[in-house]
Amino acid sequence: MVDSAGRGVVLEIKGKQLTLDQIEGDKRTLLKQVELDAEPDANPLSVQLEVHGRKVAALIGGAVVSSGELASEYAYARFTIHGGVTAEHLRVRFLADLTDDEVLASKAAPAKPVDEPWRAERLKQLGRPVSFKFDDTPVEEAIAALSQLTGVKFTYDSKAETLKNLPVTLTGKDMKLQSALEWLGRVTDLTCTPTADGVLLTWNK
Repeated sequence: MVDSAGRGVVLEIKGKQLTLDQIEGDKRTLLKQVELDAEPDANPLSVQLEVHGRKVAALIGGAVVSSGELASEYAYARFTIHGGVTAEHLRVRFLADLTDDEVLASKAAPAKPVDEPWRAERLKQLGRPVSFKFDDTPVEEAIAALSQLTGVKFTYDSKAETLKNLPVTLTGKDMKLQSALEWLGRVTDLTCTPTADGVLLTWNK
């Protein structure tokens, strides 16, 4: 799993030896190496590589067999499988567990000038704190929950409609709605735009 600059993490299994490495372009640094009880080929089980912030873990059959910590967080852009392993089900999940005053402040879009009555009302709504926990929750259900918590009306454009069943895993505690929507946009590519009627969800793909 790497970002656009080739930085990220590698999970490698050779026989009974499992290795987690951090990579920075051509540089490869060992994070953790363990000996497995048996070769995975002898008893085929699911293999998972999970990254949550800087924490990385390797799981076999749902059990953590190795873990480590990266030097920094990355925005992963490419997932590659090599060797004789067949990806029967390749699934990518983005995990976030944040409070509102973390990294989002520097990324937040500047607020539009309050030149119409509805803008002031929308900014007030977007500033309301929300706490939530979505675990493989369809986008439509996650949005409905945020709407119920804040009273904001959400609508979808024609392209965004196709993402209503996309599963989302996201957790937030006392997070402003604006920040929650920005993180939702990161994991789904949806864009949330305040309008006179509420918030419009668009997908520009």
